[in-house]
Amino acid sequence: VHRHGDRSPITPLKDEQFWKSQLPQQHVLDGIAKGTSLVRPPEGNPKHGAHGRGPFGQLTMMGVLQMARLGERLREELGDTLFTEQKPLHPSRIRIMSTDFPRTIQSVQALLTGLFQGAVDNSLPSIEIDVRNTNSYLIPDPQPRQSPQQLILERHLAQRPHLLEKERELQELAQKATLALEDHLGEGALGVSYGIGEEKSQDNKEKQPLAWAKLSEILTCLQSRDLLPPTLSIDDVDKVNKHVAWRWFENLSHPVLAKSAMWKFANKLVQDMEHKVECVEKPLLCIYSAHDSTLIGLLCVLQLEQPLEWPEYGSYLKVELIQEVNSAE
Repeated sequence: VHRHGDRSPITPLKDEQFWKSQLPQQHVLDGIAKGTSLVRPPEGNPKHGAHGRGPFGQLTMMGVLQMARLGERLREELGDTLFTEQKPLHPSRIRIMSTDFPRTIQSVQALLTGLFQGAVDNSLPSIEIDVRNTNSYLIPDPQPRQSPQQLILERHLAQRPHLLEKERELQELAQKATLALEDHLGEGALGVSYGIGEEKSQDNKEKQPLAWAKLSEILTCLQSRDLLPPTLSIDDVDKVNKHVAWRWFENLSHPVLAKSAMWKFANKLVQDMEHKVECVEKPLLCIYSAHDSTLIGLLCVLQLEQPLEWPEYGSYLKVELIQEVNSAE
């Protein structure tokens, strides 16, 4: 289960031409797409607030290279079992699912070029990338939620005293960062809304600082390209990012919310392994192309140790099915 590669900001900014210049050219996208095909539902998928528009929220050329390198790394890690000279992994034994975002689809296509050391062989049946209804359960904050109760619970948890106290402590930083970014925001920037406990009510007309998730993603993109506003320091960005990570883990570590948000995906991972035990012809490798929030949600619902840092671009969680062999048999 991997996060997509480096992307442009999801929130529209004014310098649209600059962010366009960071994206891969069409011939690159055509190249990584060779040997793959998309499987979509006839009615399409609902578009998420973090989908992006125009050049925003898109996989960058840096992201394509990151994911190709990740594919090479996975090939090395799996070489002793799935990529042996005697019996290399056949593309037909791979199953891929992705959220229906251009950046996640292109990320797994780039990963496949690294995994198979180049474009997938066109003489073979294409590798299907299944995006059917994945926006509803491969992320913890689908729009709409899997149930109305989840959104109610998110809003309730966001009002817990220790969270509100932390918000008050960091209010000045939120206002400082929002003010610094005011001249950078493009048309429609304030309408972008997503995140666990961060989606704003349409009735709230009062001017407020930008949501923490929005501040974090804009500042991370600007910092990576040395474009931070002069009034903000790297330390400011670090504090924003750490607070966002803390908020997400603080909310999603609540067992009821974790199950409400991620039970369907976690259950699918378990079912896939059970089916593999029952049928040897099942896929040998399942790849899920998703988001940082996906990884955080899985860590919480599976009750695994929280990482020290927010999942970087190209981060992944590898789940292996181990077969025990009794030497006496």
